[in-house]
Amino acid sequence: MSGTRVEEKRETMTRMLLGILMLIAVAAGAIGVAPPAHAATGIRETPGRSWNTNGTVFATQLSEDGNTLYIGGKFTRVRENPPDVPGASVAVSNVAAIDVDTGIALSDWTPQVTGTSENPAVVYSLAVKDDRVFIGGNFAAVGGAPRQNLAAVDAADGLVDPTFAPQVSKSNATPYVYALLAGDSKLYIGGLFSHVDGKGRANLAAYDLATNSLDLSWTPKTSASLGSGPPKVRNLTFASDRATIFAAGRFANVTGSDGAAGRRESVARLETDSGNLNPWKIPDGVIGAPQDGWDLVVTPTRLYGGFGAVRNFAAAFSLDSGDVGTQVWRFRTVGNVQTVELSPDGTRLFLGGHFGTNRLEQSVCGGTPLSGLVSVNPATGEAFCDWVPQLEPSYENGNGARAFATTDTSLWVGGGFTHASGTEQRNLARFRYDNTSPRVVRAVPANGATGVRRGINVISDFSERVYMVRANFKLYRRGSSTPVPAVVSPVEGTNNRRWALNPKRSLRGDTFYVAKVLTGVDDGAGNSLDQNQTKTGDQLMRWSFKTRR
Repeated sequence: MSGTRVEEKRETMTRMLLGILMLIAVAAGAIGVAPPAHAATGIRETPGRSWNTNGTVFATQLSEDGNTLYIGGKFTRVRENPPDVPGASVAVSNVAAIDVDTGIALSDWTPQVTGTSENPAVVYSLAVKDDRVFIGGNFAAVGGAPRQNLAAVDAADGLVDPTFAPQVSKSNATPYVYALLAGDSKLYIGGLFSHVDGKGRANLAAYDLATNSLDLSWTPKTSASLGSGPPKVRNLTFASDRATIFAAGRFANVTGSDGAAGRRESVARLETDSGNLNPWKIPDGVIGAPQDGWDLVVTPTRLYGGFGAVRNFAAAFSLDSGDVGTQVWRFRTVGNVQTVELSPDGTRLFLGGHFGTNRLEQSVCGGTPLSGLVSVNPATGEAFCDWVPQLEPSYENGNGARAFATTDTSLWVGGGFTHASGTEQRNLARFRYDNTSPRVVRAVPANGATGVRRGINVISDFSERVYMVRANFKLYRRGSSTPVPAVVSPVEGTNNRRWALNPKRSLRGDTFYVAKVLTGVDDGAGNSLDQNQTKTGDQLMRWSFKTRR
């Protein structure tokens, strides 16, 4: 046996052993329980059509009207996903904007977020407020203007805001703005930094949105890292009433603006207006050390969080039991849970991270592998078996899923991956809540029509927007296997619901023709044409007509 094959076999056996050991260790947790089949919100495991990037997406943020998805990370191009328009792409610089409806990048929104040769730029956080997109991370300039790790650009044209030029720095270390939260009057920032505009700020700060100046009275700080590495803040999230803010990250102590301090392991609650420490806390030792709080999502009664460092998990904590954040459930994973999000109806909690994509294996639902994505019951933490997409690479991939954004129709996933559920979709994927298959609802000429004009265009109307190419829509003379030469295209103004087949020359007179919409047509969510609801699978549609003499 060759050396390469021996190494491959050894690596496979090692991974299997690690997986078995990890499964034994967590067998008492939620992953070993046979969960409900599905939640009220149906969602496809296969991603729909959207453009993707040539590098990792670390941040996602919807526009205020919900029509645009802003993304940030470390990438230089947003491009059409094969095979529709090979080569179609937009050159960008670590941020981009995606049309939520079509999944296509906006070519006129391309702010240039740049760094230096020694310290290349990366975007870790985004926020949108009053027609501005706030950008946080580690960078030296935006649009050619000096900007130190925090900036604002116009939400419509991407031009840098000349009035907002903070300076975020870190003594003896590289600074990062990991978290941005836009309130009614303030922009709250969190990360790894020691100074903002020359003022001492330990990983937390706020800006007045009206004056674009640092808020001098909002001065909470984190300290005492849990484990290795300095303390940091990775996420900021409003409580449901917006009177308080939850902060997550790696820290053991938090001091409010008034100087009152308390132990807070990875999660703290602050008063929105004052920055004082709120008495609510998760009991010491529940999260433990060392630990990073990566992401949070809040309802009036629950705080859901993703965690990871040594003990990796997602968990729910009570917000309706006084000042004690009692743990309600815990879902253990074999890698960081880096992003969490609720479905619009609140029946699913989506979890994303590098669990199952890095070194260790894990499975749910009686053997289904976990690979970066899963959804659980928000009430119990039990995994739903109908949505367990597989992100690739599924080994030595420390990114996996890094950021979620949800709309009424889709869950967007940003991260570092090449495929999702076997479909090539690099670093940005859109999973549709829609499980409804499109149908042909009207055909022109109608099936069985006679005396049809020889110069007719063949029309197919669909129940919803569909995507197809020339090869999906064909016209044949009856008895012929060669299609009629024709141009196939969507009819303008119909939002891809009506498609026309325009023969390149007039049809023969007194002749039967057969029109076919073939397999391969889908609605962008991955739902294939389905003309017969009693059958399953991708189905073609056909009809015939006869031309006049």
